[in-house]
Amino acid sequence: MVRRSVIPQALNGQPFETSDARAVGLSWKVLQGSRFRRVTQGVYVTATSADSPRLRVRGVMLALPADTIATGVTGLQMLGIEVGPELPMTFASTHLRQIRRRDVRVMRFKELPPHRDGIARAEHCWLVAASTLNLLDLVAAGRLAASTTPQHSGPPAFGGPDLSRSWRRARAQGGHAGPGTSRLAAGDLASPLPCSRGTADARMQPGHRRRSGPDGPRRPGLPGVQVDH
Repeated sequence: MVRRSVIPQALNGQPFETSDARAVGLSWKVLQGSRFRRVTQGVYVTATSADSPRLRVRGVMLALPADTIATGVTGLQMLGIEVGPELPMTFASTHLRQIRRRDVRVMRFKELPPHRDGIARAEHCWLVAASTLNLLDLVAAGRLAASTTPQHSGPPAFGGPDLSRSWRRARAQGGHAGPGTSRLAAGDLASPLPCSRGTADARMQPGHRRRSGPDGPRRPGLPGVQVDH
């Protein structure tokens, strides 16, 4: 056992699981002391570690299946794009079983979308975020994602014809496309700007009909995706 006054360097400044603590000689009882802080069930950090959304997300990821990655608004925030709420956290996984945790939303995919360092590419995060963000926030996030994260997003594909292709590609890969993205991809925006007056006027014409299903307005389907709350 390590001395009670010593915190192993491997546990400093980053979330760790109780199994990691046991591996270096720290008991569960020691973790309940004032030198440690719980992030989520089974995950802790040292009390001196600065609290931040990034640290909390990384901590929650430790408690989820090993292949879990951040996506949606959570992924955008991890990429440095400050938009949308911190909760619920949104993740993607290929885990077969349903995952339920408070303030956590897990999308189950047949195959994970392209990702790096545990974060989905900015384009995929943005498409998933369309189910949460309003249209103006979605456009702002798209601009930031295209300009600030080229290593994740590749060539900008957040406006005009490229946007429609991105949306269709994400759906074909099992991605989540929400109402904000469907409006963009359908041609409401030819460029990343708010909806034009002409488009709004056209929707108000007597002959214009909004597509709907038996339970109300229809939203794009999510082939190959299940969402756990």
